[in-house]
Amino acid sequence: MRMRAAASLLVLLAAGSIAAGCGGSADEAGAVPTIGFMTWRDQTDVSDKMYRDCEKQSGNKFKIEPVTMGPTVDAAREQLTRRLGAGDTTIDLINLDVVWTAEFADAGWLMDITERVEPIKDTFIAASLDSAYYKDKYWGLPVNSNASLLYY
Repeated sequence: MRMRAAASLLVLLAAGSIAAGCGGSADEAGAVPTIGFMTWRDQTDVSDKMYRDCEKQSGNKFKIEPVTMGPTVDAAREQLTRRLGAGDTTIDLINLDVVWTAEFADAGWLMDITERVEPIKDTFIAASLDSAYYKDKYWGLPVNSNASLLYY
């Protein structure tokens, strides 16, 4: 049985990934829940190593199963919106581009996580966290930023 982990949906400011242990599914009683993690195409083994490290840090309380979208941001968005719109329950966590926050929140695909964010919001770059703020609620957390600098 699949349980949604929308409370842990993530907002990304750039490519990158993170996983959080909640929700997921367990096919058998006592089995380790599996968290379906929508991710971008990764040509390296960096993401897989990160997933396995996260599983180990949790004491192996869950398993992360990547659900790769792509190959472009537009293609990933199209595939993701079609799957979520059709009620796909295999995706528990999302690498969400910041420009999708309002659309996905309005569609009911994200869960309000304001109560979880408020106590820790000062640990984030304000502008990055603002990208997950919509209609007076937080819908995700920034993972990283690809800010560029121009100096003279």
